[in-house]
Amino acid sequence: MQLVIYDVQNTTLEINNFQNSAIIQNVNAIGRTFDYFHNLSSIKDFLEIFTILLLLIIIISYIYKRHKNNYL
Repeated sequence: MQLVIYDVQNTTLEINNFQNSAIIQNVNAIGRTFDYFHNLSSIKDFLEIFTILLLLIIIISYIYKRHKNNYL
């Protein structure tokens, strides 16, 4: 009888440990997802600045080429 109780206790502890590790893995995955999207907002800011600079370079080069062709 004690052997059966011991086996049931061990099985219960194994199930509990498995559930705890699954919960910890899910919480870690949510944390990584949050960090990813938090970093994405800073990357978004960087891309906006980069896009503005790129547009300015394109506009300046277009104006330069247009004026250069007018003088030739």
